[in-house]
Amino acid sequence: MKLLDRAIELSRPVQDLAEAVAQLALSLQKVSQGVEKVAKNVGLLAQQQAAHHRMIAHMNLVQQVIMRRLAEGGTDTSLPDIDVPSKDKKAAAKKSN
Repeated sequence: MKLLDRAIELSRPVQDLAEAVAQLALSLQKVSQGVEKVAKNVGLLAQQQAAHHRMIAHMNLVQQVIMRRLAEGGTDTSLPDIDVPSKDKKAAAKKSN
């Protein structure tokens, strides 16, 4: 009987820990669900970013076609250099007003 009492006494800490382990398992399950949601959102964001990059690439191609056709038609497509300061002070003053 002493041996059985001793076994029961030694198993009490394990029984006390069983509830904590169950709570830990539930917490880990919630964390894994949260990580799964984050992974899905990251995948969706990656798809949207790829679509965005494809759209920008398409827009660049359209711009090149437009510029090529304008150049073929003799239209001046050059842009003024805005980094060079203007030598005409009156024009610069009008721009600032």
